Amino acid sequence: MVRRLKIVIISFLAIIIFFVWLFLTYNLEERIINSKGFIINQSQEIELSFEFNPIWIPRNPGEINELNILIYEEHSTQIYLNEIINQEDDKHAVVKLKVVPTFDKKGGSFVYPYIVGDSGSVKEIHFQPLFYDNSGKRLDWNIGKFSGPGKQFGFIISHEDYQNIDHPIQVKYGKLNLITYEPTNN
Repeated sequence: MVRRLKIVIISFLAIIIFFVWLFLTYNLEERIINSKGFIINQSQEIELSFEFNPIWIPRNPGEINELNILIYEEHSTQIYLNEIINQEDDKHAVVKLKVVPTFDKKGGSFVYPYIVGDSGSVKEIHFQPLFYDNSGKRLDWNIGKFSGPGKQFGFIISHEDYQNIDHPIQVKYGKLNLITYEPTNN
């Protein structure tokens, strides 16, 4: 009977510890961004460059190609070429990138597609991706860009621009935000 009671108490404590850990981990990003218990510094210094193959663009209107290709991994952050959507109008393709940072309560750094304001507000970084062919020549593509929802960003390219490309191209983004953070001593 005593042994059974010990097992129940230990199990109960383990569950409580797990949920406390889960709560603290889940809210860590929000606390860092809002500077609650953390000092943050940021600089737009991370350049993102990756190979993009137009054959990944779905051929049928409305079709989605889910890729989840890792294109960046530094500063406790992974960035994925997440998915490509051929718009219903069949005139544009939407290319979505997903940012997945990992946070540590002891401090660290991560890459973010937004600038963080003093009050924890976030605003878009205004940068356009640039495209280059195999020879390094810049392609003059008519593109759009977007941020959100969440930690997503990407670009929209026209069918006219990508339809005649039969080889991978380089996509280069300007300055993503590098945020470093450390806990305060409060």
